[in-house]
Amino acid sequence: MSDGRSAAAPRAAGVPPAGDRWRDKIVPLSDLARIRQQFRDRTIVLCHGAFDLVHMGHLIHFEDARALGDLLVVTVTADKYITKKRAVSVREDFRARQVASLEIVDYVAVVDEPSAVAAINALHPDVYVKGPEYSNLLLDKTSNISHEKTLVESYGGRLHFTSGETFSSTKLSHFLLAAPEAAQRNPLLQNDRVLFKDVSSLGFRLEELKLFLAKAAPLRVCV
Repeated sequence: MSDGRSAAAPRAAGVPPAGDRWRDKIVPLSDLARIRQQFRDRTIVLCHGAFDLVHMGHLIHFEDARALGDLLVVTVTADKYITKKRAVSVREDFRARQVASLEIVDYVAVVDEPSAVAAINALHPDVYVKGPEYSNLLLDKTSNISHEKTLVESYGGRLHFTSGETFSSTKLSHFLLAAPEAAQRNPLLQNDRVLFKDVSSLGFRLEELKLFLAKAAPLRVCV
């Protein structure tokens, strides 16, 4: 099995600096069929997800996936189709860019639908990879993974669940949403909610704040 990172077409003389090569990796969804045709003799692996805040769990996931084939393609769910219990912290073009910046990833595309069905139809990956948290299909409320599994197996491909440790982008997102007001001005974060506010200008004295907290301590607060 050859190294998928050398599988891509050789670069022309005006090769961009290493830091800009992520641009060459991001392709329209319609290009996935071309990639399948170009590398029809290679084992292509597909990962799909939100990949909102790329963390160690994603890196392990991609490494495990890449070991299954010659070429690793990652598709990213468009912003409007992410329905987890959090707002999208990083918009889709930045999410695609951060994934494409990983050397282990060969191509990235944004999918404008809630599942990977369009990507699977176009690419026909030999292996479709999901994380271990999706392995119990009985918990798949949307049935997206069940439909994706059926589609992959219809042309001879297979669904594979990685076994690495599960990390939570949702928890990381919640942490960011609870950041101080100043940090929430970060242009990379789509967060209109202010959960903490600087009240120093209101003139409260420390003794007054301590008294307020002491009185509030016995209260049962619903957030």
